[in-house]
Amino acid sequence: MLILGIIAGSLVLVLVICGGVGAVILLPALSKARDAAREIRAMSEMRMTAMSLVIYASENEDWMPEVREGWAERLTPYLMQGANPSQSRFVGETQVPVIYVPPGTPGEYDPSNTIVLHEDPDMLPEGKDVLAAFADGSVRKVPREEFRRLMLGRE
Repeated sequence: MLILGIIAGSLVLVLVICGGVGAVILLPALSKARDAAREIRAMSEMRMTAMSLVIYASENEDWMPEVREGWAERLTPYLMQGANPSQSRFVGETQVPVIYVPPGTPGEYDPSNTIVLHEDPDMLPEGKDVLAAFADGSVRKVPREEFRRLMLGRE
């Protein structure tokens, strides 16, 4: 009976150790998966907002809404239910506000290279690409140097 108790105790100890090692191995992977899911959600919401900007512009002689309070509300009829374009997005553990920057006069810009909506790069961790939506409705992660180059002509 004593031998069975020792074997059972040893088996429980081995299972506890294996479970602890498994948890230590899985936690970083789960954290990365959670961050990736947040980034995908942010891209999806930004794409939806960018498409609503494109639709708004197509119905308003190619003009984007003015930058002032209420730009997000102007897009409400073009958005899916429950979307809020002025709401902050979450990337990793950092709350990153979205900045709306409409293009200039219609015809004076290339929609595929004109950023209309982007994350605040000052709020992102150093070295992280900036998530940006373009006037053609596309959304992509832009390296900081390219982001600066694209935004340079706007300031």
